[in-house]
Amino acid sequence: MRSRVDQDTLWTGIEDGTISSVGSDHAPHLLEEKLRGFEDAPAGGLGVETLAPLMVDAMVRGRISPQRLAEVLSTSTAQLYGIWPRKGSLRPGSDADLTLVDPQGSARISNEQMHALNPVTTWDGWELRGRVVSSLLGGEPAMRDGEPVGERRGRFVPARHEVPVA
Repeated sequence: MRSRVDQDTLWTGIEDGTISSVGSDHAPHLLEEKLRGFEDAPAGGLGVETLAPLMVDAMVRGRISPQRLAEVLSTSTAQLYGIWPRKGSLRPGSDADLTLVDPQGSARISNEQMHALNPVTTWDGWELRGRVVSSLLGGEPAMRDGEPVGERRGRFVPARHEVPVA
């Protein structure tokens, strides 16, 4: 999606702490909306299902350490939004949201496996090292092998931060 130089600069920012949080611009618009043309099509793409697998692949390939991966996807993000230690922590009293990973596994991203409104991903066909095995929400299974488990039970957690005024 970006030039090699831009990618390397972003990874350097993650490594040196300039970038403290990595997230997704998950915007699964319908195909008809995306085909409206550059000026009228909504921005963004399918991202929430692919962020963790892509970042785990980067970890397995040595681009980011497991500790830094946890920081930028969880701890630092929760701190940035003022919801730590409830989120982004494994302390007593935290929500116990976890993602379990098999670094020896492998995965393939495909449109057929996506669960979004418009299940089309930029990374369709990508072969990844490592595999996201399951996710826990509040200590209970929420996803296993790429498939949702049980009823949706997530809830909106408002951020408690102030946007700096220039």
